[in-house]
Amino acid sequence: MKKLMLVVLGVMMMSSVFVRPVGAENIPADQVFIAGFRFAPLGDSFIEIYNSAPNNVEVDDLKVFFYNSSLSQRADTVRLGGGTILAESSILIKEETSSFAEFDATYKKAWTVASGGAIRLEIDGLTRSAICWKNANDCVDSFQTGSLASSLTDGYWVNGRLNDIVTSPETYTKQSPPLVVGHGGFVPRETEDDDETEPEPELPPQYCRYLRLSEVSTTEQWIEIYNSAAQAISPENLADCVLAVQYGDKLTDGRPNYSRYRLNLGGYVGMATLAPYSYLVVDIARTEISLPKNVRDRGILLHDATTDYDEMRYSSTKADTTLAFFADGWQVTFAPTPGAENIFQRWQTCEAGKHINEATGNCVKDAEPPAECAEGQFRNPATGRCKKLAVETALAECAEGQFRNPATNRCKKIASEDDLVPCAEGWERNPETNRCRKVVAADEARFGVEPVAGSSDNGVWMAVGGAGAAAVVGLIAWQFHPEIARFARQVAAHCRRRGGV
Repeated sequence: MKKLMLVVLGVMMMSSVFVRPVGAENIPADQVFIAGFRFAPLGDSFIEIYNSAPNNVEVDDLKVFFYNSSLSQRADTVRLGGGTILAESSILIKEETSSFAEFDATYKKAWTVASGGAIRLEIDGLTRSAICWKNANDCVDSFQTGSLASSLTDGYWVNGRLNDIVTSPETYTKQSPPLVVGHGGFVPRETEDDDETEPEPELPPQYCRYLRLSEVSTTEQWIEIYNSAAQAISPENLADCVLAVQYGDKLTDGRPNYSRYRLNLGGYVGMATLAPYSYLVVDIARTEISLPKNVRDRGILLHDATTDYDEMRYSSTKADTTLAFFADGWQVTFAPTPGAENIFQRWQTCEAGKHINEATGNCVKDAEPPAECAEGQFRNPATGRCKKLAVETALAECAEGQFRNPATNRCKKIASEDDLVPCAEGWERNPETNRCRKVVAADEARFGVEPVAGSSDNGVWMAVGGAGAAAVVGLIAWQFHPEIARFARQVAAHCRRRGGV
């Protein structure tokens, strides 16, 4: 593309219509300007710069600057350097992921359109054009040029100086995106390597990205910042680092206003250097910023010209407390540690004789300890009352001729044969129990029928069996009584005969 532009420039300079280039210092202020731009969420975002005059312009340094919602300049500047801006031609600067196949430069996707912002065109150190969509007055105060009066949304915004759509040169109107955007209007200047050219001095690295908000005290008025870097940070490393506190409770497009209470941390540190993993305590009394006490959801921001690194919201807190950052977020702690590692303490420290009431968070007086129990007593932990100590007493020995029953622990007389009273007539002594029992006659059953072990129905079946046998014998005797009677007579006759022999 570079060679193509050189050929185009050569043809134009050799043509019959010769256009003499002029220096940037000789061109009118509104000849080269930002003619249009588009910020599309899904791509094809771009910025168009236009030279409206019929003459080329020689420049030594052409730059495009970007600003965030607080109008702080970002570091990702687009620099085209020295070269020629062709007459009545456009310069196309596209977002790096846009689909344009031909363009003059790109800007980083990291810069996105927020609730506010600005673009500024600078040629050889002079601002030639600028737009702002946060607030018209802010833009005029900052750049002395045009602005957008409404919030920026997706669309193609066109400057009237190019399209004659509006009469005011400081107004942009929203149009449908063009299918083709002009490009090739800038021809870079070829430079020869010069060993004697002094290299530009290297700027110190900016380490604002390593700083984090750590602890805030509204009662004592200080803000603690933590250096999370493994290296020391000098004041030069914080030249662009700003600590800002929200001004007022009103939000602009949903964002706090950080334009008033601002502190450059490089200047505040002075000659000091932040050690690795150390803390910086900003004493509000030594600064121009304000840290209001009786507020709700007031914002604190750490940022530089390009990026917001850390932000938190604070509200009014009790005396002797701070808001401190821990692994699970911001917490109220009763252990302020300015300049040291944060310590979480949920409750305040009570004086001697008091303890925390966890329901209210207040210190209450300890209960009076109970009086000591009398001698020979102890305090029952279940009831809190005094109770007599149990005394183990020895049992008295049993008298002679007695023994202690282990079941009842009582004394009982030892029985002897002399002590047994003779049994009455018809009674005898049971040798097993030593008790008297009735004498049973020989023809009487000495012992009752006892069931067989293992079956509780044996007695019943024996009775039923006896009755059945008797019934069978009776039935046989009744049926065969004639034969039985005849048999009996024969036996008797036989006995008589034998007796007479």
